[in-house]
Amino acid sequence: MNYWQKVTYSSTSMTLSYKRDYTITEDSVSITMFSYGRKTYKICKYPYAKQFFRSLWQSKDSKVMKDNNYDYYFHLTLSRELPDMKIEGAPTFMGTDIDINFLAVASTTDKKCKFFAGGEIKKKRIQ
Repeated sequence: MNYWQKVTYSSTSMTLSYKRDYTITEDSVSITMFSYGRKTYKICKYPYAKQFFRSLWQSKDSKVMKDNNYDYYFHLTLSRELPDMKIEGAPTFMGTDIDINFLAVASTTDKKCKFFAGGEIKKKRIQ
């Protein structure tokens, strides 16, 4: 009896390092391709996204994702330093969770909760 099976692997994402594998501007992302060199793609811009291209934000390792329809999406990861806040006198705390169906869920220690639905964004992505 043979217990061994051939395993196949098909990756649906890859991680890219900023400056080495990709660079980004307000208008486009340039990605290093193995067989094509660098290839530039236009970015679907939203007015609120302009704030993330200011010097406060730093690009980090990001991902290219492939969905079930073989469409590719670039998931940009950004970070920025925030000053340390004194929390001794804070009456409440807030936590956030980011997901696919709800873009964000925010809840506080005083039991207030807000959902930011992702339906419109998901429709736009599918188009």
